[in-house]
Amino acid sequence: MAYVFSLPLLKEEYLSASKSLGVLLALGGVLLVVLSKKREGSPDAVPHAGLGEILVFASAAIYALKEVLYKRWMSPTPPSSSADGSVQQAAAAAASSPPPPSPTPVADAALCVSLIGTWCVLSAPIWLLLLHLSGIEPFEMPPWHLARGYLIVAFMMMVYQVQLFAAIAITSPTFVAVGQLLVAPISMLIDLIDPKTHYTLPPPALIGTCGIIGALALVIYARAGDAAMREALERVREWCGWSRRRKRLVEETAEPAAVAHS
Repeated sequence: MAYVFSLPLLKEEYLSASKSLGVLLALGGVLLVVLSKKREGSPDAVPHAGLGEILVFASAAIYALKEVLYKRWMSPTPPSSSADGSVQQAAAAAASSPPPPSPTPVADAALCVSLIGTWCVLSAPIWLLLLHLSGIEPFEMPPWHLARGYLIVAFMMMVYQVQLFAAIAITSPTFVAVGQLLVAPISMLIDLIDPKTHYTLPPPALIGTCGIIGALALVIYARAGDAAMREALERVREWCGWSRRRKRLVEETAEPAAVAHS
């Protein structure tokens, strides 16, 4: 989804056959990994599965749009004045070329994460109060061992978000989105290494992992992949044209021979 949103919203993004193939390959790899894990013992009947799938799709779309908008609004540097002091000329020149990356990607990411935390602090009490008064989810103060876990997870999430936004500013949302798909195979690898889990890696998961790694390579080397695909397509066109010319030549030489024979 990040690649789909990047095409109309980011000037530096372009329709790439290599990236498109990489995104499709990554999606197929993730499906193989997820389905193999489900086949290994996850319950088939899940209550409210349809609603959960809709929420997952909606959250994935919003998440991808957030990454692309961050790249568009917070990554580029503002246009500076040119030698003759014309800001308009500098802005026009910047519009015709891809924007340069921000010189402070980590600071920009920390600022964005701080704004997210501020919004959560301001809005969370309202949602907790509404859920408590409505009886949907009554609120109780968590014990210390749970509160400690919340703090640890919140700190790790903060570090993760800062690194994520900084990576988006330095690279691209498509590269980051495909790279994040490695979470599923890495978690399966950890389960495979841990002797307590008694986990065996199914063949579909192994194929899916290789597909995700291949997709990441296609996204990283997109320009080289596009050039190779264009060269291969030109060779196919040349071969098809040579075949058509050869067939036409055979037909042209066969007609006079048939007339002379008759």
